[in-house]
Amino acid sequence: MRQLVPPQQLWKEFQGDLDFEYDHATYWPALLKLCEEKQAEQRERWVRAGKHYGESEVYIKGGNAPSVGPPCAEVQSSEKDKETVTSEPAQDTVPTEAPVQSHGAQANGNTDIAAEKPAPALTTVGDGA
Repeated sequence: MRQLVPPQQLWKEFQGDLDFEYDHATYWPALLKLCEEKQAEQRERWVRAGKHYGESEVYIKGGNAPSVGPPCAEVQSSEKDKETVTSEPAQDTVPTEAPVQSHGAQANGNTDIAAEKPAPALTTVGDGA
């Protein structure tokens, strides 16, 4: 391991120089706080981009990829109205029709199994006589 990790960063139990003891009460709350902050930042970035389903994860995490689409009208109008304070709380829009996730199968010419509806099964019901 010393060939892969500098000894000052490697725990003693792995033949390193670092004497480290994990204290759950210290590190767990700090990790939860960091995760909550990151989630809030990423959600805000998704909302500013227009709340597109299938948004680029690289974009949401602050990378250099562009958003998948233009901001939605609700986001654009709310940015114009930021100077005007309204008494009504902002409402999230819900799409009228849920998108079908294709998992990339349609890109290569195949149809998406999840998007197809199975044909009804034909059965015959006897009269029991």
